[in-house]
Amino acid sequence: MDKQQQPQQSRKKNIIFAIAAVVAVIVVGLIAYPILSKIKNEQALGDGASQDQFQTTPELSSALQAECQQSALKISKMSDIDELENEYRAFAESCREVYFAIDGESSFRKEGMYGDLVVDIAHAIAKSDKQKALELFKFAKSLQPWEFYLGPVSCDSHHVIDAYVESLELPTERQCIKISEYKEKLSTPLVNKRYDVLKALVSSEEVVWMGQPESDVGCPEKISEVIQVMQKLTPGPITIEEPPQEGGEITDLILAIKSNGEDRVALILRPVNDCLQLRSLLVSNLEVSE
Repeated sequence: MDKQQQPQQSRKKNIIFAIAAVVAVIVVGLIAYPILSKIKNEQALGDGASQDQFQTTPELSSALQAECQQSALKISKMSDIDELENEYRAFAESCREVYFAIDGESSFRKEGMYGDLVVDIAHAIAKSDKQKALELFKFAKSLQPWEFYLGPVSCDSHHVIDAYVESLELPTERQCIKISEYKEKLSTPLVNKRYDVLKALVSSEEVVWMGQPESDVGCPEKISEVIQVMQKLTPGPITIEEPPQEGGEITDLILAIKSNGEDRVALILRPVNDCLQLRSLLVSNLEVSE
């Protein structure tokens, strides 16, 4: 019995090691960006810069910071979509790059740059009026860009808004691919380079991350850009390293994709309401998306 299990266990270990190797290579390629970005910010601020100085530019007056903080607090307690939109539009231009933090309960993000609130407010509006939500995104993009706050890294606001707009514009009727169906309905199309299947795996309120979301490395990306990156990185025949079938509930499904025998891309998917949702794309070369 033990002899029969050994080849099977060895195969599982090999697959796990292969996936781990892909992620390791990807992390090395990705880690340079946030480090260099952080170094650049610290150099601009000076060696003695405090966290408060990092969060708000020196030119911002204490009066403006207080005004923006008060508006963000007001928004956190609102539920009427017209009031939410009016409040945001009234303060977004002057407050867009002012950092705020909410201590109490809020149905929206509790910290970030004031401009970032457009994502939460637009999604609240989209539940009853998608066109109005898209118009609010358009308004936010008409403002001077700011650094969208994502924990230890930040991303260009226009880039982030583009990703959320595209997601919101995707057809509402989407294919549900269950975890038990991924080999037939997902792996097979991917092997045949039918990458449009990925559009069915993005929620209207979510975006795909290019990077490593669990450590906040990377930025939201348009699904159309994700597909273009995959096309660039997979010029040859494709093979997919699939995870071993273990017992218990599956939280994340990682598909390691090879082209011409080389590790190229890893897709991370997660079951949401019994349907797979694309969470992130791990790539070893960020320059391919430029």
